[in-house]
Amino acid sequence: MSDPTRQFEKIFFEEMTEHLEEMESSLLKMHDSEDESECLSDLFDAIFREVHSIKGSAAIFGFDDISNLSHILENLLEKLRNNQITIQKPMVDVFLEARDVLESVKNAHQHRSDIPNERIRIVCEALNKFSCSEIISPSKAEQTTDVSSLSEIAESSTARPLEIEKSALKILLVEDCKVIQKVTSFTLNKLGYTMLDIAENGLQAIEKLKASIDEPYQLLLLDCQMPIMDGYQTTSEIRSGSAGEVHKSITIIAMTGMAGEEEKQKCLQTGMNDYLAKPVKAHVVDEKIKSWYLSKPNSCEHTPPCSKTSPPSQPCASDETHNKAANSKQNAGHRTNEVRGRTRPLETSSIRVSTKKVDQLINQVGELIITQSMLQKLTFDLGLDTNEMLAARLNQLESNTRDLQASVMSVRMMPIGTVFGRFPRIVRDLSDSLNKNIKLVIEGEQTQLDKSLLEKLVDPLTHLIRNSIDHGIESPEERNKVNKPEQGTIKLSAVYRGGDVIVHVEDDGSGIDPQKILTKAQKNGMVLPQNMSEEDIFQLIFSAGFSTAEKVTSVSGRGVGMDVVKRNISSIGGTVEVSSKLGVGTKMSIQLPLTLAILEGMSISVGEQVYIIPLTYIVESIQPKPQDLKNLNSGETMIRVHDEYVPVLRLHKFFNLDTDIRELHKGIVVLLEHGNRVIALFVDSLIGQQQVVLKNLENNFRKIPCISGATIMGDGRVSLILDVADLVRSR
Repeated sequence: MSDPTRQFEKIFFEEMTEHLEEMESSLLKMHDSEDESECLSDLFDAIFREVHSIKGSAAIFGFDDISNLSHILENLLEKLRNNQITIQKPMVDVFLEARDVLESVKNAHQHRSDIPNERIRIVCEALNKFSCSEIISPSKAEQTTDVSSLSEIAESSTARPLEIEKSALKILLVEDCKVIQKVTSFTLNKLGYTMLDIAENGLQAIEKLKASIDEPYQLLLLDCQMPIMDGYQTTSEIRSGSAGEVHKSITIIAMTGMAGEEEKQKCLQTGMNDYLAKPVKAHVVDEKIKSWYLSKPNSCEHTPPCSKTSPPSQPCASDETHNKAANSKQNAGHRTNEVRGRTRPLETSSIRVSTKKVDQLINQVGELIITQSMLQKLTFDLGLDTNEMLAARLNQLESNTRDLQASVMSVRMMPIGTVFGRFPRIVRDLSDSLNKNIKLVIEGEQTQLDKSLLEKLVDPLTHLIRNSIDHGIESPEERNKVNKPEQGTIKLSAVYRGGDVIVHVEDDGSGIDPQKILTKAQKNGMVLPQNMSEEDIFQLIFSAGFSTAEKVTSVSGRGVGMDVVKRNISSIGGTVEVSSKLGVGTKMSIQLPLTLAILEGMSISVGEQVYIIPLTYIVESIQPKPQDLKNLNSGETMIRVHDEYVPVLRLHKFFNLDTDIRELHKGIVVLLEHGNRVIALFVDSLIGQQQVVLKNLENNFRKIPCISGATIMGDGRVSLILDVADLVRSR
């Protein structure tokens, strides 16, 4: 396989994954929606759009199994859109199964593994049962049909082709599928047709035609089955003059994946001149264009006249066809106006870049930040900081570096909804299998997080939600007994808090019994301190092999998973907190940094060592007064801040460091907050706030308690970054 083909195939697999995700989201909305025709119509259109894009792209690469299954889905959806059949709940279940089969087939092609032919057969049979009439998928022979009676007539003409520059022909390609756009554009450019524009649907095509009346298009390559104003409606609009008189007789060549006789006749009756079977082949499209445009006299003119060789069905030669087009336009008028009203805003242009390249760019920005910090330190050491011009330039460099860093980091940021979107299906399937009635509520899906963090968040969230379904939410009978609504609720949300993102998984189930946890822990031989707080008791569920489930199910209960959840969250700099009330429900809160690459920190000194505290955890810093300090019998020191006493953690004792400042009133206390807990960190002094590049120690060394990473300072020294969550938990 050639490199360009591999590149396009990779794009196809990526885009198909996105189409399947959107398809699943719409299907689940359909499953949950009430019988509102307008809402269902929008969902039918949305699902049809995704299936149509998959079908067209798959046909290009010869993935006939994907294309054929998509075709069956598309036909059934078309009947739903036209109210020929009504939606049923079992139909949604089969649609979801078809979506899963499409994903399996895609993965099989992507990884060169066995195709699940039996699953394809079963789901096709199930889909066909819902159709009022037999649905026949296009055969491979039909899909590759590339010679029509019209082109044969044109080729048999005595008129000799006139050789003109292909680059002079102004072509408009109307196609909603991105992959087909790219492949067709690539093919046409290689053939020499370089004056090519693209419209993504019929409405865009008409707008482009109207905007180019002074320099008209001469040829239209038009997809027949676009969700937003299909090719037939578009042709009717053009033939009636909606795109300008100059374009009424433009040559329109349809592109269709179903090149059967019925489809061909429909194209001609609508007012199209000819048709191409998708996937478009280079020699076929070249011959079609030559036969319809380049072979005509005066072909360099913008509106080619009709020739004697034009077939009877050609629009510019037949008043009857014009009348059909006008009638077709009237019949489709209401639908067209509806579509115009629902047209989605144009998507901003984008490019696909590998994550590796983005990571390399972020690393280079990190090195730039370190270099800029070193320059500032060197300027100060050499006594050049008094030079106003140099100081101004360094300040400008710092500002530009920060702006660059913010821009680059935004490239890696993605909405957390890309992860949340997986869970409606999980909740639906698992609750059905357990005979529970559960509703999933999602909030804050636009909250953005670093892509690398999102990828590692999927498994922990999946486990927490499965636990809520299996252990948290009661059965309808049990909920009725305690006067709860039969339908349980799981709420999945994300919010910003300072420089962190907090993800909550909350249910209104039975809650967690702390006494049961203690009993189980003692039974397992765990040594526990006296008078444990409820928060500390709940943390025991994250111990390896710990489970309070009374029975093991296929979903959970084996004690495997919660320790992995905590370990995975900790590996990305996050923490997990649990709050629960027996009989009311449970909330799991995951706190994550926005990114793992660069952070704002406060440099502090203890003896000869310099540490970095992430700025998001700092509440305030104060110099203690002797009267605000109180020593407890346990040897612990408390400090009064705003009429509340906060425990003091002496960093020099904690890390066993030498320092001359050991009395609290001679140093600085930094108040740190994590979750609902606050501690006072005693240090020698504050050095200053700065942006630092976080280097992971675990990759090259090992996990160090209370240390989240390291950074390189302006003087070249390495400073450790404190893990505030660990420090708070150590109290």
